[in-house]
Amino acid sequence: PPGGAAAVPPAISGGTLLILRDDQTAVAADPDRDAVWLVDLGTRTLRARVRLAAGAEPGRLIEDQDGLVHVALRRGGQVVRLDPRSGAVVSQRAVCPAPRGMAYEAATDNLHVACAGGELLTMKARGGDILRRLQLERDLRDVAIQGDHLLISRFRSAQLLEVDASGALVGQVKPRAVFASGLLDPQGHTVTASATTAWRLAALPGGEVLMLHQQAVD
Repeated sequence: PPGGAAAVPPAISGGTLLILRDDQTAVAADPDRDAVWLVDLGTRTLRARVRLAAGAEPGRLIEDQDGLVHVALRRGGQVVRLDPRSGAVVSQRAVCPAPRGMAYEAATDNLHVACAGGELLTMKARGGDILRRLQLERDLRDVAIQGDHLLISRFRSAQLLEVDASGALVGQVKPRAVFASGLLDPQGHTVTASATTAWRLAALPGGEVLMLHQQAVD
């Protein structure tokens, strides 16, 4: 803006593109412009641009069984529910100051939200009060469903937390260190690389989960 400091763009977060089950609709969160874009893949045309509040920073996206899309607002502290056919905002719900990852459980219509402050929330996707609020370690990133357990990643440590159906923390692991191929320390010994940053956790169709993480030489 004239006479003022340039706006600082949000950090790159990823996970902001979703192809809906109809295979005809692409939904793209745009944290730089505080918008969500809806694209018709069949006609290759823009269906709608959903404008959100300034500074909301839309991030992760997920579709529910009604075909509606939930968007986590990383700075807005809310989860917004959109109709991808019209671009209308169906609802907005405050969840935590910094929502990050989401997982949807069709059998129960439960939406699980992981937050950077360590909050893990469960609520009905169709609306209503928050059903459960757990406080885990800070820096949560993504959440995935495995049976009746939840798996939650921590961003800067690449840890994977496991929470059972009662809400108890029953596991905490991280990817094992590996030999860094072709690298030697000053004494000529092979060095190892340890997992540091968990960029993305996602559930696979076969029931497994996949973590994309970064390693650093020890």
